[in-house]
Amino acid sequence: MKLSLSYRLRSILADKNLTQADLVKMCEMRANRHNVTITRQDIHKYINGISFPSDEKLNLLADALNVPEIWLLGYETAEAVSQEELNLLSAWRLCTDKERETIAFILKDYGFTLTKRDTLSEELA
Repeated sequence: MKLSLSYRLRSILADKNLTQADLVKMCEMRANRHNVTITRQDIHKYINGISFPSDEKLNLLADALNVPEIWLLGYETAEAVSQEELNLLSAWRLCTDKERETIAFILKDYGFTLTKRDTLSEELA
């Protein structure tokens, strides 16, 4: 599920015990590198879903919070996936359709069901 920018901002500020003013200060420290500034009013609008940051401001926010931009946009990142899961995904992508069908058959014994779409390599490429 994709989460909203406003949700992610509220969440990370709470997790890091930061205020909107703290975030503005963090952005100010990096503003020279990005040649853009963010005000407390900007942060307020982003958190409340009133407006959305420009690409430059999104980059500045992500840099200040030390998170990937894509994460701020609400998507999951590879950092949220374990190495074991990445290894399984890599192996799955190398499987033939027949091998995927065999895996799906085995998983069915354990109560998991894959749809035909999940087993077709051309749809996953």
